[in-house]
Amino acid sequence: MRIYRGKKHIINNNKCVKFLFEELHRQRCPEADFAERTGIHRDTLRGWRTRVNPKVNDLNFVLNTLGYEIVVRPIKNEET
Repeated sequence: MRIYRGKKHIINNNKCVKFLFEELHRQRCPEADFAERTGIHRDTLRGWRTRVNPKVNDLNFVLNTLGYEIVVRPIKNEET
């Protein structure tokens, strides 16, 4: 297990991606360890954090690894 070196800057504005990396930070899990655990390359994770949106399958897989699931629900209508 590697030493956790702190929170990395999240450039990607996707809410799910931000949640993923905030959760990694909360669990004090280095990206390199998470990459080994999930089988997703470190450069792929770095790309998600900085510029690329992951495929839904991949995002669902990594969130499941952290104990979360993606749920689809209707958007609340602000007028009612």
